[in-house]
Amino acid sequence: MKLVVRPKPYPTESLTGYLLRTSERNGYPNVAFLQELLRDESSPQMTLKLDASALMDLADISPVDAERLSLKPQKGNRAYIRIFGQELPAYEMALRAPKVCPQCLAEHGHCEAFWDLSQARACPIHRTQLMSRCPDCSSPLRWSRSKLKRCPCGSDITTWHAQSASAALCDLMGVMRCQVYRGYVDLQCPTALTVLKNLDLRQLCKLTWVMSSTLHFAGEDKKHKPKSRLRYEVEAERVAMALASWPTGFQSLLQEMYGQTLSTAESQPPFHRCFSWVFDRLIKNDPDGGEAYRFVANEVFKFGANYWTQRALSRAGRDVNAPALDAIKWGTVSEAAEILGLHMLTMQKLIGAGEIPVRRVSPTGSRPFIVDLDWARRQRLTREPAIGIRDAAKVVGVSIETLRVMVSKGVYVAAHRSAFPGSLSGEDTRELAQRLGELLKGKKHCRNSDAISLDRLFFEAAASPEQKADTFAYLLDNPSLVIGKVPGSGMGVAQVQAEALKTVLPQLYDKPSLITLFESGQILGCTAAVVTSLRRLGYLKQTSYAGRVRILEVSVRQFGSAYESVASICRRLGVSTLNSYKRNDFSKLKHVKARAQGHSYTVFIGRSSVTAAEKMLARKCS
Repeated sequence: MKLVVRPKPYPTESLTGYLLRTSERNGYPNVAFLQELLRDESSPQMTLKLDASALMDLADISPVDAERLSLKPQKGNRAYIRIFGQELPAYEMALRAPKVCPQCLAEHGHCEAFWDLSQARACPIHRTQLMSRCPDCSSPLRWSRSKLKRCPCGSDITTWHAQSASAALCDLMGVMRCQVYRGYVDLQCPTALTVLKNLDLRQLCKLTWVMSSTLHFAGEDKKHKPKSRLRYEVEAERVAMALASWPTGFQSLLQEMYGQTLSTAESQPPFHRCFSWVFDRLIKNDPDGGEAYRFVANEVFKFGANYWTQRALSRAGRDVNAPALDAIKWGTVSEAAEILGLHMLTMQKLIGAGEIPVRRVSPTGSRPFIVDLDWARRQRLTREPAIGIRDAAKVVGVSIETLRVMVSKGVYVAAHRSAFPGSLSGEDTRELAQRLGELLKGKKHCRNSDAISLDRLFFEAAASPEQKADTFAYLLDNPSLVIGKVPGSGMGVAQVQAEALKTVLPQLYDKPSLITLFESGQILGCTAAVVTSLRRLGYLKQTSYAGRVRILEVSVRQFGSAYESVASICRRLGVSTLNSYKRNDFSKLKHVKARAQGHSYTVFIGRSSVTAAEKMLARKCS
């Protein structure tokens, strides 16, 4: 039997597309008649794994074209199907759900075999998405239609408007298209994905399926997600982005998938189990030994070097040899001890003191921690005896509490490791003292009215150790703010302009008008103990500021304008204060009696009674 019209197949045409085009040219209502002629007796009735060898007689096609168009696998394995001489698992072909590129169909007049791939999502030529449904009737396309370029509803397929596709997805589809026609049509592989050029079609499809399924089932609710492969297609865009910008895109994808989990997990999962989709699903099950996937494994090892130890990575080496990694970030305590040159007991003490950055990888066991080897490689061990925090504070010229804060905030740069937990190195202590000493070098006593020493400034602001440490750090960054120094020792002798430190000590400028007990006594002409008594009697108002009791200056001024101490009156009259208390009774005058130390007391006379008090004192003490 010969067909009346015997068109030649195009180099990239699919078998089902060729049968539909030939049926239309010969006036058949659909392709069912030709499909039945190609289906042998052993094939199921509904199978589309057709043998194109019968077309050599029916349509006079060449044996090469028949070999290329055949879908029936040569080995007779029902789980496989052929496409352009390459055998793939049957799920890699979507023959019952055809897809088209309207522009390609309009320009070339045939259906490409590449469109039959299950993972074909876009046309790499026109950079648009493939279409599988009619936009007019919303019905899915079928090979049972009678016209190549028309939907059964009458809609012209070549006029359909397809949505644009991303560049990364189009490049990935371009690589797949090249692999489909490899050996038959010479196509140029996209330069952005040359890393995939050594994969054959089956390996490439498997890589994208495995990556898509891994992304699909990532997360905590993976047990409730559907397992259909059609659900994986939504991940094709992320897979394409990871492969298009290789290797940075792939590393970013791994970080997105595993970074947060590995950083916060109480128990670190085994490296091989975490990446079983690479070592088992891709490499171990590959018929060629997984050599084609070496580039994927190498990047996985590089990512793993940021979270696992060398020993943990080497356990996966039975599948593929680990590449020569520049540096493993994490290592065991013994590896870190070898780098630092410390004893294991010393390492345990330093880890317990929190001086060595570690990460817990197991809640139990003898090796629950791993150490940051990058940190260990940067350390320099001190060659001097350890220096305690008290002695170091004397060398630097600050208080012990301030130095502790400077250590915690990094003002004290720990470039050398001390042999004992909690101690400092002599080299780093001298280096900090030298940096602070440079602020005072060549400075003289500044007698400007706006110059104030740090000791006085800290006292007035009731500065905390944290604020003092911030002040020294600020001055180290801005040494020109130090304008002089007062006599004395330590860093508190440095003189600055008070306004220059407003950003560091804002409470000095925003504080209420508060004074100390001593300053209150100077205003009233009495001791601090008497001020305390007046405060308790309610004549002076107090408040708590920076953890210390302070007196409101306005209450002191108001009391001073209403009362004057007997001692002040005696000094003005030139009489003895002690005799005045012994010989005079002030009970008839308006007065306030405040207890001082022990059984002594101080009397304040009301301003309205000062004249009478002066006459009394002048008469009885003369």
